[in-house]
Amino acid sequence: VFDRFRTHQKQQLGAPNELEHVGSWKFRRWISGLMGKKAKTTSEFRANLYASVKRGQVIEVQALLANALEGLTSENFLDKMGGVDMGIGSVYQWLWRRHNRGKYALVSPLHVAVSHGHVECIHALRQYQANLDIVATTDIFSKELAVPPLFYADSRDTMNVLLEYGANHLMVPSFGTAMTTTVLQHNLFLDRVGLARLLEDHGCDYALTPLHALAAAGDVAAVQYYMKNGVDPDMLGEYYVGLNQRTPLHWAAVMGRTRVVEALLLHRATVDFTDRMGRTPLHWAARHNQVGAINALLSSHANPICLDDSNMTPLDVGSHSGTLREPAIRSLVSWGSLDINGAYCGDTPLHLALKQGHKEAALALIACGADIYQTNRDGRRAIDCCISAELQYSIKKASGSVDVYISYDPPYYAFAKAVCDSVETNFISVNLRPVLET
Repeated sequence: VFDRFRTHQKQQLGAPNELEHVGSWKFRRWISGLMGKKAKTTSEFRANLYASVKRGQVIEVQALLANALEGLTSENFLDKMGGVDMGIGSVYQWLWRRHNRGKYALVSPLHVAVSHGHVECIHALRQYQANLDIVATTDIFSKELAVPPLFYADSRDTMNVLLEYGANHLMVPSFGTAMTTTVLQHNLFLDRVGLARLLEDHGCDYALTPLHALAAAGDVAAVQYYMKNGVDPDMLGEYYVGLNQRTPLHWAAVMGRTRVVEALLLHRATVDFTDRMGRTPLHWAARHNQVGAINALLSSHANPICLDDSNMTPLDVGSHSGTLREPAIRSLVSWGSLDINGAYCGDTPLHLALKQGHKEAALALIACGADIYQTNRDGRRAIDCCISAELQYSIKKASGSVDVYISYDPPYYAFAKAVCDSVETNFISVNLRPVLET
């Protein structure tokens, strides 16, 4: 404390660097950090981890995290990473001799893995609960780098992995700065049309209001504060209506923020408000398999057979995306008159899942009562819409459908089993049974 006071006095006198006359608290802190064993070990670990992540060495990353997280450090610590701004603004800065040669940000290992496109390293970091929405720290001159890892993704594979893990693609990193944008707008600014279309398919939107951003982030207290101060829960924007015309309830349903959904519904948010695509919050909750949000919406009398502009029910949307699982399907079917084998859009939910090759979603639908022999509007059976023989075989086995029956006498069981296994290697379902049961 005394050294800090002396440094303060030196700054007042205009001599902040006269270390030979008085003590310096900065110098003492630097020495203690340099000589401390823990600081040295942490520094070495940080350097090794960032180097391994940058090179994509998955085994080394897993080993380092396994040893470090026993008490040494956190998987979400930040370290410095440099970057170069190559935008149009840099040209003007260079012309006026004010170009900043480099920009720096404190980023997490996940930022590094995403920026280099190392998908396996992302999986390894996620196994240790790395924060998907951690925001990099920068100075006031590099605010465009103060973003979560999702903004660093420049490939479809990397973006897909983060979205599947549940990264908040509706996050607005800051308000009142150049980064008052979502990751969708960020990619549109950079002409990454393919990534923008992927984000739109997942329900990403343009930055609208603070209430929208807080609803997507799951900040219940802040949402309740806005509601108690008279903010309209169905607002679409401050000065303009958003392109997709989605309410905060849509954003909360997309991200599965169950408590926020309940808070908005408690303040009379319209449960079946439709966006530009004709989709309700229930459609988006089903699209992302958000079971808690689905149950909260259905408890407030959301319509499970509401059709969007493509005549798809929430169950159809979830089946087409491939994310829907058994608990969500049972909730949708049990809360209303929704027919799991209904072809509302021309195809049943099972048709939609099988046409897209979504095996897990198809198996979940079958477990909830979907019929593999149900026909669609064109007269095609669901089982005939499989995109591969392997998928068709899995669906038949799950539903109990059999292509070939083999009967055997007990002395010849081993031979019959060998024949059965040989046939099933060609994705043909076989029922092996004794002759007495024939």
